[in-house]
Amino acid sequence: MVKLRPALPNEAGLLTLIAQESRKHFIGADAAEDANAATLRITPRSIVEQPTCVAESDGKVTGFCALKISGTRFDLRIISIRPEDWEHGFSDMLMEWALQYVADHGGTELLIDVMPEVENYYLTLGAERIGSVPAPIVGYPDRVRPQLKLAVGAMIKRHGLPPV
Repeated sequence: MVKLRPALPNEAGLLTLIAQESRKHFIGADAAEDANAATLRITPRSIVEQPTCVAESDGKVTGFCALKISGTRFDLRIISIRPEDWEHGFSDMLMEWALQYVADHGGTELLIDVMPEVENYYLTLGAERIGSVPAPIVGYPDRVRPQLKLAVGAMIKRHGLPPV
Protein backbone atom coordinates (compact mmCIF):
# COMPACT_ATOMS: atom_id res chain seq x y z
CA MET A 1 0.00 0.00 0.00
CA VAL A 2 1.32 3.45 -0.95
CA LYS A 3 0.78 6.56 1.07
CA LEU A 4 1.96 10.13 0.82
CA ARG A 5 2.77 11.96 4.01
CA PRO A 6 4.76 14.94 5.24
CA ALA A 7 8.47 14.28 5.68
CA LEU A 8 9.81 14.24 9.22
CA PRO A 9 12.91 16.24 10.19
CA ASN A 10 14.66 13.07 11.40
CA GLU A 11 14.38 11.64 7.85
CA ALA A 12 16.77 14.24 6.39
CA GLY A 13 19.67 11.78 6.11
CA LEU A 14 17.53 9.13 4.43
CA LEU A 15 16.11 11.64 1.93
CA THR A 16 19.61 12.90 1.13
CA LEU A 17 20.70 9.31 0.49
CA ILE A 18 17.74 8.71 -1.85
CA ALA A 19 18.58 11.92 -3.77
CA GLN A 20 22.21 10.88 -4.13
CA GLU A 21 21.32 7.34 -5.27
CA SER A 22 18.93 8.69 -7.86
CA ARG A 23 21.40 11.26 -9.22
CA LYS A 24 24.20 8.70 -9.42
CA HIS A 25 21.99 6.35 -11.40
CA PHE A 26 21.21 9.04 -13.98
CA ILE A 27 24.57 10.71 -14.46
CA GLY A 28 27.19 8.46 -12.85
CA ALA A 29 28.97 8.57 -9.51
CA ASP A 30 31.73 11.04 -10.43
CA ALA A 31 29.41 13.51 -12.15
CA ALA A 32 26.81 13.28 -9.38
CA GLU A 33 29.33 14.69 -6.92
CA ASP A 34 29.72 17.80 -9.10
CA ALA A 35 26.15 18.24 -10.29
CA ASN A 36 24.43 20.75 -8.08
CA ALA A 37 25.44 18.87 -4.92
CA ALA A 38 23.74 21.40 -2.62
CA THR A 39 20.31 20.47 -3.99
CA LEU A 40 20.92 16.87 -2.95
CA ARG A 41 21.43 17.78 0.70
CA ILE A 42 18.22 17.64 2.70
CA THR A 43 18.37 19.02 6.22
CA PRO A 44 15.96 18.87 9.13
CA ARG A 45 15.59 22.63 8.79
CA SER A 46 14.70 22.43 5.08
CA ILE A 47 12.02 19.82 5.87
CA VAL A 48 10.49 22.13 8.47
CA GLU A 49 10.72 25.26 6.30
CA GLN A 50 9.78 23.83 2.87
CA PRO A 51 6.80 21.64 2.01
CA THR A 52 8.28 18.16 1.72
CA CYS A 53 6.28 15.04 0.94
CA VAL A 54 7.37 11.42 1.25
CA ALA A 55 6.05 8.45 -0.75
CA GLU A 56 5.98 5.38 1.42
CA SER A 57 5.20 1.83 0.29
CA ASP A 58 4.72 -0.96 2.82
CA GLY A 59 6.49 1.12 5.48
CA LYS A 60 9.52 1.90 3.25
CA VAL A 61 10.29 5.44 2.02
CA THR A 62 10.51 5.12 -1.75
CA GLY A 63 10.88 8.77 -2.73
CA PHE A 64 10.15 12.36 -1.86
CA CYS A 65 9.38 15.77 -3.24
CA ALA A 66 10.21 19.21 -1.85
CA LEU A 67 8.96 22.60 -2.95
CA LYS A 68 10.54 26.02 -2.54
CA ILE A 69 8.13 28.89 -2.11
CA SER A 70 9.00 32.55 -2.47
CA GLY A 71 5.99 34.84 -2.31
CA THR A 72 3.67 33.66 -5.08
CA ARG A 73 6.41 31.69 -6.86
CA PHE A 74 6.46 27.90 -6.50
CA ASP A 75 9.56 25.92 -7.49
CA LEU A 76 10.08 22.18 -7.48
CA ARG A 77 13.22 22.03 -5.34
CA ILE A 78 13.73 18.30 -5.79
CA ILE A 79 11.95 15.08 -6.55
CA SER A 80 13.82 11.81 -6.06
CA ILE A 81 12.79 8.20 -6.21
CA ARG A 82 14.91 5.20 -5.23
CA PRO A 83 16.20 3.76 -8.53
CA GLU A 84 14.66 0.35 -7.78
CA ASP A 85 11.24 1.99 -7.35
CA TRP A 86 11.05 4.16 -10.49
CA GLU A 87 8.61 1.95 -12.34
CA HIS A 88 5.90 2.09 -9.67
CA GLY A 89 4.36 5.51 -10.40
CA PHE A 90 5.73 7.29 -7.33
CA SER A 91 6.95 10.25 -9.42
CA ASP A 92 3.43 10.86 -10.74
CA MET A 93 1.97 10.65 -7.24
CA LEU A 94 4.49 13.13 -5.90
CA MET A 95 3.94 15.49 -8.84
CA GLU A 96 0.18 15.34 -8.23
CA TRP A 97 0.86 16.21 -4.59
CA ALA A 98 3.07 19.15 -5.64
CA LEU A 99 0.51 20.51 -8.09
CA GLN A 100 -2.27 20.11 -5.53
CA TYR A 101 -0.15 22.00 -2.99
CA VAL A 102 0.45 24.81 -5.48
CA ALA A 103 -3.26 25.01 -6.31
CA ASP A 104 -4.29 24.95 -2.65
CA HIS A 105 -1.98 27.89 -1.98
CA GLY A 106 -3.18 30.06 -4.86
CA GLY A 107 -0.55 29.20 -7.45
CA THR A 108 -1.16 28.44 -11.10
CA GLU A 109 2.22 27.03 -12.14
CA LEU A 110 5.22 25.13 -10.87
CA LEU A 111 8.72 26.11 -12.02
CA ILE A 112 11.17 23.26 -12.47
CA ASP A 113 14.98 23.34 -12.80
CA VAL A 114 15.62 19.84 -14.11
CA MET A 115 18.47 17.53 -15.08
CA PRO A 116 18.47 17.11 -18.86
CA GLU A 117 18.38 13.34 -18.33
CA VAL A 118 14.80 13.55 -17.04
CA GLU A 119 13.40 16.51 -18.99
CA ASN A 120 11.20 14.27 -21.14
CA TYR A 121 9.35 13.01 -18.07
CA TYR A 122 8.20 16.55 -17.26
CA LEU A 123 7.39 17.31 -20.89
CA THR A 124 5.05 14.30 -20.97
CA LEU A 125 3.23 15.81 -17.98
CA GLY A 126 2.59 18.97 -19.97
CA ALA A 127 5.53 21.13 -18.89
CA GLU A 128 7.03 23.57 -21.36
CA ARG A 129 10.66 24.61 -21.65
CA ILE A 130 11.16 28.29 -20.88
CA GLY A 131 14.96 28.41 -20.87
CA SER A 132 18.15 26.70 -19.73
CA VAL A 133 21.15 27.37 -17.50
CA PRO A 134 24.74 26.11 -17.85
CA ALA A 135 25.33 22.95 -15.78
CA PRO A 136 28.67 21.42 -16.77
CA ILE A 137 29.67 18.14 -15.16
CA VAL A 138 32.70 15.87 -15.48
CA GLY A 139 32.95 14.82 -19.12
CA TYR A 140 30.14 17.14 -20.32
CA PRO A 141 31.35 20.75 -20.24
CA ASP A 142 28.47 21.99 -22.46
CA ARG A 143 25.68 20.39 -20.42
CA VAL A 144 22.70 22.62 -19.56
CA ARG A 145 19.78 22.23 -17.16
CA PRO A 146 16.40 22.91 -18.78
CA GLN A 147 14.13 25.39 -17.05
CA LEU A 148 10.50 24.31 -17.26
CA LYS A 149 7.06 25.60 -16.34
CA LEU A 150 4.17 23.27 -15.55
CA ALA A 151 0.66 24.69 -15.31
CA VAL A 152 -1.34 23.32 -12.40
CA GLY A 153 -4.00 21.97 -14.78
CA ALA A 154 -1.55 20.42 -17.29
CA MET A 155 -1.08 17.11 -15.50
CA ILE A 156 -4.78 16.89 -14.79
CA LYS A 157 -5.57 17.21 -18.49
CA ARG A 158 -2.85 14.71 -19.42
CA HIS A 159 -3.93 12.05 -16.95
CA GLY A 160 -7.66 12.76 -16.83
CA LEU A 161 -7.50 13.42 -13.09
CA PRO A 162 -10.30 15.29 -11.35
CA PRO A 163 -9.68 19.04 -10.97
CA VAL A 164 -7.53 20.08 -8.02
